[in-house]
Amino acid sequence: MSPTTPTPANETTETADRTARGDEGRALLTDTERAILSGEKVVSDNYRRKVVSVVHRRIEHPDRLDRDIQILYEHHPALYASARDVVCRRRERSPETD
Repeated sequence: MSPTTPTPANETTETADRTARGDEGRALLTDTERAILSGEKVVSDNYRRKVVSVVHRRIEHPDRLDRDIQILYEHHPALYASARDVVCRRRERSPETD
């Protein structure tokens, strides 16, 4: 289906499935990554390093995030404003420690 073709009403998307299950998806970390990095889920050191590497790539290569933000800005200003407000509010409360 092209990006301009509406999705049929009876077609179930992955996002709709996750939302119906109460899984909102991820912001930066998946639920599993959160559990591993917080120590709630015990995994091998090798697997933990793999998880750290995956998250590091997301942070270091934000082109997908930039593209997502641009889409929100252009096509859904209300979601863009919400995302901007959340990020800015968090940044004001937690100054960088670098």
